This record gives sequence, C-alpha cells and structure tokens, in this order.
Amino acid sequence: MFGKIYVSIRKWFQPYWNPKPKVTKVKQKKKQESNSTTTEQNVKILRSKHRLERLWNGGKTPSVGKYWFFHDVAHHEVGAYLPKDTAFTFTERNDKERSELKPLIYPRMNVAFDRTHLIPFGYHGIENNSALVIGWSSSHNRNELRNFEIEMNKENKTRDLVWFTHVTRKPEFGIWTYKVYDANTRKLIGELTLKLKCGDWTWK
Repeated sequence: MFGKIYVSIRKWFQPYWNPKPKVTKVKQKKKQESNSTTTEQNVKILRSKHRLERLWNGGKTPSVGKYWFFHDVAHHEVGAYLPKDTAFTFTERNDKERSELKPLIYPRMNVAFDRTHLIPFGYHGIENNSALVIGWSSSHNRNELRNFEIEMNKENKTRDLVWFTHVTRKPEFGIWTYKVYDANTRKLIGELTLKLKCGDWTWK
C-alpha cells in the first residue's frame, strides 16, 4: 500500500519517472545433453569412442535404458538391451515431431527416404533424436526392415534381446545391418543386411 502511495506522489512531481520493473528469476532447466551422453524421456544415449561390435566382442553388454551410440565419417551405430516383452511399450506415434527432425544422415540422390528408427519405436517411444533416427530408403523401411522387426518382436515376447544396428557408408552405396542377440546366451538370433545404392549423402 505504502509503495503505491509513494509511486503516485513521486509521479505527481516527476511525470516522466517510472519505477524499475520487478526482476523475476527463471529457473534454468538442467542440460540434458553433453558430448558423450544424451538423456531422452525414457533412455540415456551413451556415445562410445569405439565401434560397438568391438565392445560386444569384448564381453560388454548395454544396460537397460542406456543405449550405446557410435558415429564417425563412415559409421553410425546404435546398440540396446531390450527386456522381455517390451516391444510395444510405446504405441502412440507423433508424425509432426518426427518430421521436425534434422537427421545426421540421409541420401541426397534420387532416393525417396523415410526418417527411419534404428531401434524400433515401440521399445523407447522417441521420434526426434538424430542418434536413433536417420534418413533411409522408404522402400526398405516399409518392407524388409519392418518384416525383420516383426520377427524380432516375436522373439522379444519370451526373452531379453540385445539389438545392434550398424549403418556404413561406402563410396557407391550405404549398408544397413541389423544384428540381434539373445541377451543371456549372447547367441545371434537374427541378422539382416541391406544395400542402398547412393553415392551422395548428407553425413554430418
């Protein structure tokens, strides 16, 4: 009350005077990304300095909820531990969110491409992350990749999986490789390799 009276009296004598606005501190959100770790709503993406096959062959295994990620000028790789019966944990898609992604990788020649998940969406629910989604052949995404994923999702009903996706750049084409293992026995239970003819890529 006193403050309002003071302001009124002072403005009477000094018409052009105005009180300083109140300053409100806004809490900053904690950063969720660093050079080696990105935190999404459901998983942490841990960037590796080494090719993922080297880690796996050395006896290491990704932890639940912590995806491995490797990227360089010729390779883009993701590895994940997928607990039993989690293939359809997430079912609600967001086309708008996915369409806003600026992928690290996509073909620039006359190749129709989709923003394609390296680990199937149902396990993690993430639409807009450049480690998990790249530009790849629409035909592959909707046919061979989808069919393989359906088969592996059936395997996931009864056992934990470790799922690796390797994308490799060659001068004349790209190679997409799926390798899926039984998490307990470490035996390979599914593998798929596709070649995409393309010599011109955006590969950041």
